[in-house]
Amino acid sequence: MTNRLLKTVFSILCCFIVLSVETAAAKEPDVSPIKCVYFVPADRQVCADAPERLGRVMTYIQDWYRKEMIRNGFGPKTFALEWDAPEKLKLYYINGERNLLEYHRNTPGNEILGKEVRKSIKELGIDTQREVVLVFHASLVWKDGKSEETCMYVGGGSHLSGMAWVMDDDMQDSASLASKEPGGYYGRPCSVGKFNSHYIGGIAHELGHALGLPHGGETEAERKTLGTSLMGGGNHTFGQELRNEGKGTFLNKASALRLSTIRAFAGELPGNKERAKMTFEQLSASVENNRNTGKKEVIIKGKVDAVPPLAGISFFNIDSSQNEYGCQTWTIPVNKNGTFRAVLNDVKADVYTCRVRGIHTSGHQNEVTVSYSLKDGDVNLIEFNVLVPLEQLRQAVRAKDADAIKKIAASTPKIKGYDFQQVADFASELLIPVPLVKVAELPSGVKTADLSYTEFMEAKTGWGPLLRRQVYSEAVFIKVGGQLFRSGIFAHAESSIKVNLSGKWKEFEFGYGIQDGSNPAPQEFSVFGDGKEIFRSEKVADRVERRKSISVDGIQVLELRTSPGGNSAWTVWTKPMLKR
Repeated sequence: MTNRLLKTVFSILCCFIVLSVETAAAKEPDVSPIKCVYFVPADRQVCADAPERLGRVMTYIQDWYRKEMIRNGFGPKTFALEWDAPEKLKLYYINGERNLLEYHRNTPGNEILGKEVRKSIKELGIDTQREVVLVFHASLVWKDGKSEETCMYVGGGSHLSGMAWVMDDDMQDSASLASKEPGGYYGRPCSVGKFNSHYIGGIAHELGHALGLPHGGETEAERKTLGTSLMGGGNHTFGQELRNEGKGTFLNKASALRLSTIRAFAGELPGNKERAKMTFEQLSASVENNRNTGKKEVIIKGKVDAVPPLAGISFFNIDSSQNEYGCQTWTIPVNKNGTFRAVLNDVKADVYTCRVRGIHTSGHQNEVTVSYSLKDGDVNLIEFNVLVPLEQLRQAVRAKDADAIKKIAASTPKIKGYDFQQVADFASELLIPVPLVKVAELPSGVKTADLSYTEFMEAKTGWGPLLRRQVYSEAVFIKVGGQLFRSGIFAHAESSIKVNLSGKWKEFEFGYGIQDGSNPAPQEFSVFGDGKEIFRSEKVADRVERRKSISVDGIQVLELRTSPGGNSAWTVWTKPMLKR
């Protein structure tokens, strides 16, 4: 063999080796392992065999995610773990400064626990802006064969980082998922296996939140064949198939699509730290009867411009009686030219809020929310058909561009059943500063006063700013049940608003509800007069506006409060009017 031929063969082999390495790298992305932290209150101890036992638990969850990603067509992607030794999970221990009950799962307890853990995590050198952190806490209390959850069980994150809080217990072990032996407890006595379904499923679910997954359920067809969606109620059915008690838990397509683009599953993706943009250029919807089933289907067609491109679009369809856990989801690809077609089947006669969420190839996501109705034969899909000009209005309001609002209004053709010009006029009004009034100083001849324009003595919110006549973020307009309100107050729960009346008003008429597109976790709305409760709502967990009128005769200080029954939500007071 000549030297030239040898060089040629060598070059080919080198290319083959490089290609093989690059292919392997594409299949196995370099991902940062999640950090498993173990928090121990001052009066508690680390649960038995935690590194080995939780190693089994986390490996089981890791394998479950991998199998579900394969089933959804995204390949063997899953998160990575850290190990101190084979079969011994690396745990970062944090010793609490207080006893367990001081961290109880109420708002003050959550804040104390959160501050302590975040401070300690930082001291451990863990960067919460770049890592996914899973915090175990030894906080399940047993007494007379019954257990009580005492600390928060929650998670949240983005495509880059996140944090979840979950519980640990001596009984928690994936090796026991198949057990039908008694001895467990979850709301009532149960088997050891069912106990583990709830709590290991809870770890998988809250970790999902830390990985950036929202709540999302399953369609009727999926329920029959696959079981329960993890990000719906699947935390309670996790592993039940091992006991022949049901089909178990699956990862829906919307969750799998999202995970395929996050740092913890896919590594560093181009553009993952840059701002992403999604604009619908066309959108329309219609209702058709399926020829085979005879059931109604909502057909959505459109064209979207996105930078970076979209990996797909997910539709989260929430009916008026549901929260996010039970919402149906559908996920579709987007053509290269930006066009798409979605079929929402399994829909029934009801009022829906549909979150249309675009997942960018960079891991970013953008979302628009549309309300529509199929109730009592009334097919109302107007919001789909006005979304494009309505979104243009929102962008103009966010940019404070009055000229753009006028141009949008002038160029939008009349839409049957929808007064777009009125909405455009309101958008223009939002750009005009309005002086606030003190209702206690208004002349007696003024018979009504809108709290949207009133100066408050004090205002506190659970998150974000208190806003008048609009809401925070992309949504802009106050909307409950598809109705847009020009008068209202957005105050994210847990909130308190105090107004000085000086005993000069007779009646307070108001509406209350949860903003369309936000998480409808149970919330309570209450009104106090001089520190005494004069109204308390039922727990509101839907997107229906409720109205009430109460006497405020002689009251000096009026206070409006919103309180979460668990997770907080975007609570709004609509058309809050004082009268005399």
